[in-house]
Amino acid sequence: MKHGIGSVICCSLCLLLCLTDIEAKRDELARLPGSVLLVGYGPTNLQLTTSTETLKLQPAGGEPSDWGHHVLPSLSQNGKVVASGRLKAAGREAIVTYAIAEKKWTEYAEVYNLWSVSISSDGTKLAFVSEEKGKSALLQVLDTKTGTSVVVTDPVSVHAAPSWSPDDQRIAYQVDLPARDPRIDHREFAINVVELSTAKTWKVANGQNPSWSPSGEWIAYLDTSGNPGGGTRCMAVRPNGNDVKTLVEVPRGLFGQKGQFVWAPVWSPSSTKLLLNEVANWEAWTMNIHLLDLTTHKLTRKVGSGVPVLGWAELK
Repeated sequence: MKHGIGSVICCSLCLLLCLTDIEAKRDELARLPGSVLLVGYGPTNLQLTTSTETLKLQPAGGEPSDWGHHVLPSLSQNGKVVASGRLKAAGREAIVTYAIAEKKWTEYAEVYNLWSVSISSDGTKLAFVSEEKGKSALLQVLDTKTGTSVVVTDPVSVHAAPSWSPDDQRIAYQVDLPARDPRIDHREFAINVVELSTAKTWKVANGQNPSWSPSGEWIAYLDTSGNPGGGTRCMAVRPNGNDVKTLVEVPRGLFGQKGQFVWAPVWSPSSTKLLLNEVANWEAWTMNIHLLDLTTHKLTRKVGSGVPVLGWAELK
């Protein structure tokens, strides 16, 4: 991260927070010292948190109910831009970004059934997954300067957001695999990588919800084999598919029951920690937020029965 970016983020947040309704429900929102976290349930309830403050991201000229409910958003590595989607009409959403310092939403192309938007590390490109009715889901990349987009690969899974390599040259994404037993309604998934310059693709692991480390060394993901709805282990693999390893298993409950991780693991800017979302209550769809220290292998619960964490940037 370039020198001074943290100061810009801090000043921007302080200015915005003076003009924004502030809530600090520490039992619901994850907060970490020296960090900006993107938390919430997609564009209907997105917020940015620091250790002491909360910024609600509300659409300009619209109410939260006007926004799509299923779009997985993202936060740029420098913490300056949020990428998401906005509901326009039945089955159609617009790809949007929010520049924190400028307090400005920018709207790009409309697509059918937008599932996720992932912003590149330099903020100039948006990888998104969309699915027209009756057609396979596509992974596309939109250039924010020109507004044009190109298809990268298909078919892809709609159940996870793509993840950029830190050099913005490759994307990790999820694909659906045939169920082991077609009589059982349970999806199987794999993690693939595509190289943008050559369109070459390769498989790196079986699993779900890839998340590329800022260091570029690892792709974290969830092992969902035999577990409908979520994963019982957080895994990591090299971008070439080597060195698959288990990072942590989901904690057991008071009565020995095993929970499930959902959504992609969220890397710290230093690539030394992960934030993991574990389902606390399936009906209320609340999360236990865990912090995994990859140096000590210690797993610490930071929030109980809260909202998920979707992005992590540094605040200086």
